[in-house]
Amino acid sequence: MYAILTLAAKPRGAGTMKTGILSLTLLLMSLQAGAASFDCNKAATPPEKAICTNAETGRLDERLARLYAIALELLSGSKQTLKQEQLAWLKSRNSRCGGDNDCLDRAYHERIMLLEEQLGSFLRRQAPCESLYLYPHITRAAGEHGWEPVLVRDRFLFHELGDGQAAFYLGSVGPNNHACNFEGIAGKEGDKWVWEAAYHEQETGNSERCVLEFSRWEGGYLSVSVGEEQTPGDIEMACRKYNCGANAFVPANNAFIEAARLLSPAECKALQESLGDE
Repeated sequence: MYAILTLAAKPRGAGTMKTGILSLTLLLMSLQAGAASFDCNKAATPPEKAICTNAETGRLDERLARLYAIALELLSGSKQTLKQEQLAWLKSRNSRCGGDNDCLDRAYHERIMLLEEQLGSFLRRQAPCESLYLYPHITRAAGEHGWEPVLVRDRFLFHELGDGQAAFYLGSVGPNNHACNFEGIAGKEGDKWVWEAAYHEQETGNSERCVLEFSRWEGGYLSVSVGEEQTPGDIEMACRKYNCGANAFVPANNAFIEAARLLSPAECKALQESLGDE
C-alpha cells in the first residue's frame, strides 16, 4: 500500500522501507488528532483562534497538514524548498487574513490546490500498474435533443497512500476531443473517498465547490461520480467549468471502472508515459 511513498523517496533496502512506512504512518496519525493540526489549547494569534473556533477552517487546516506531510515524504528532493514555501504561505496567510474565516478558507484552498498539483505531477510519473486503469463508460453530453449519452474512454489513476488517503488522476475525453482533467488527494469518508476543491471568483467574490466521490464495489469495481445527487447541479457545473473543455463533461452519475483487470505490460507503459507528459 505504501510502496509508491517508500520507493519514490527512500532507497529500496527493507530496513529503510519499514522505517519510512512507520514514520509516515505516525506522522499522519498525529496530524488527525483534534480540531486542527496543532493544539488549540495553545492558540494565541487571530488566525489560530479562528481556525480552532470554526469547524470548516479547522478541517482545511488538518487537510493541508496531511498534504504537506505527504509532500515532504514524497518530494524529498525538494524538501527545503517546500519548507520555505510553506513558511512564506503562513506569513502571507496571517497578514492577509488575520481572524477572517472566509479569507482563511480561500487561502487554504489555494495552497491545497498548489500542493496537489505538485504531488499529482510526481505521482503520475511514478504510478504503479495496479493503480492505473483505462476504461470505457457512458456519460452525458449536450446534444441536439438535450442531454444525450456518450461513450468515452478515460484514463484513471487511483492509488491508496494509506491512512485513509488516496491519490487520483482522472482524464476524461469528450466530444471533439475536449477533455476534463482532475487530480488530487482524496480522503476516506465512511465507505468512499471524497475530494473537494473550492474555486474563488475574483470578480464576484463567490466560491464554487467541485466534489468528486470514489467508491469500491464487490466484483472488483471502482466508481467515480460528482458528489451531488441532483444532476445537472451547481457542483457538477463547477467541476465542469474549472476542469473541463467546452464540450467535455464530468461523470454526473457513477461511472464504473473494472478494476479487477490488470493492464498488460505494454498498456501500462503506454499509460504511464501518457500521464507523465501532462
